[in-house]
Amino acid sequence: MTESLDMAMIQRILEGEREKLRQQLQILSGNGHTESKNPDQMDIAQAYSDQERSRALQTFEQKHLNQVEAALQAIADGSYGRCQHCQQPIPLERLQALPTAMMCVACQAHHS
Repeated sequence: MTESLDMAMIQRILEGEREKLRQQLQILSGNGHTESKNPDQMDIAQAYSDQERSRALQTFEQKHLNQVEAALQAIADGSYGRCQHCQQPIPLERLQALPTAMMCVACQAHHS
């Protein structure tokens, strides 16, 4: 890595992302849709579609939150910035673009 990694800055970014994701998940879990007293097929179909979209978004947001928390844990235990697979340093450019990256590009390509 040619530039030094500003761990405090990365940590602040990740903490902000964690808070944002927690808020979004709380909103999604409360997904208070109102039910019609006399629903027709369109109301039922729309409610089902909304529920499915909400569940998919919750799953995506929870996965991202797990990645953020794993990165924060790696910062705390001193392993952040090293590939979990090959233990080589993850390039600074990758960490700046994707602060939750836990593997180098080569290992990620083989893992996916």
